[in-house]
Amino acid sequence: MRPLSGLALGVAVTVVLAGCSLLVSFDEPAEQSQRVVPGDDDDDIPRNPSSSSSSSSGSSSSSSSSSSGDTPDAAPPPDCVADPAVLAAINCGAKQRVNCGRNFVAGDRPASVADTDLVDCTDGVPRCVKKCANGCVGMPSGYDDQCDPCADKANGVYCHRDFTGYPTDEQAGFQFAGECKDGKHVKVSPCGNGASGRCESACTRPDPVLPSCCR
Repeated sequence: MRPLSGLALGVAVTVVLAGCSLLVSFDEPAEQSQRVVPGDDDDDIPRNPSSSSSSSSGSSSSSSSSSSGDTPDAAPPPDCVADPAVLAAINCGAKQRVNCGRNFVAGDRPASVADTDLVDCTDGVPRCVKKCANGCVGMPSGYDDQCDPCADKANGVYCHRDFTGYPTDEQAGFQFAGECKDGKHVKVSPCGNGASGRCESACTRPDPVLPSCCR
């Protein structure tokens, strides 16, 4: 009977050990599941997809608007109308600048373009037509023609740069003087090249025709 008791004891020990090993294998994962790694708990917070997508769409829309702002649509100057039907009937020919309507021969402009209108033929392409309320002033070759600015001016000589809408650059703005008489521009006087000769807004010469003059 001893061998049987030893065998029974051995089986009992084996069962107890197996039970212990089972307890360990079930206890360890439970222990691990309670561990918290500092700093990692933020990773479990769900992100708001709408905020990231809205911020992304906002940035893309802002970049899109800034890129569109880099290439604005070309527009004609104020009061210069680009009517496709009218422009199609204008033949600029060799003209490369802004011209009075009277400079076009018959057939090179439609009837709607008057002698006193300004036709923009920059680079030989008809771009727009401007109606001049007081007529058109023809400028020397190489310069844009202009609308007559003398309707509300007293008789006298004025620097072209002092007329509203006229060039104010160092060359064209200072080079020409214009005479107004009875509300019309009657004469263009070159004052030099803008450097060796120029128009003086407040004339210091004892000329009878003032307020401006060439110096």
